Amino acid sequence: MLRFYEEDAIFINDNGEPRRGRLEIARELDCFFKFGLPIKITTRNVYVDGNLASLILGWSIAGIANNGEKICMRGTSNDYAKRGTDGYWRYWFENPFGVQVRSLF
Repeated sequence: MLRFYEEDAIFINDNGEPRRGRLEIARELDCFFKFGLPIKITTRNVYVDGNLASLILGWSIAGIANNGEKICMRGTSNDYAKRGTDGYWRYWFENPFGVQVRSLF
């Protein structure tokens, strides 16, 4: 999964805290993949202007995890990607809980 991110990409975790770089993003992604379940993704909106893109994606992880625990996680992400000189799109900002209302206090 990490090849889908820019080297210095930012990932906003479920606490609303930014994590920067592939090493920190790998730690955050482990929270999603540790269950051994697939992620279902639904594209809601994609807006492209030149080499920049804004993505709104619905996602869910549901089922019985590899430890026997019942899992049901879902969210709507607010993400940004850019096309590299190699022509590939990579995330430079991912916020998997992007439309979640967070307390300001």
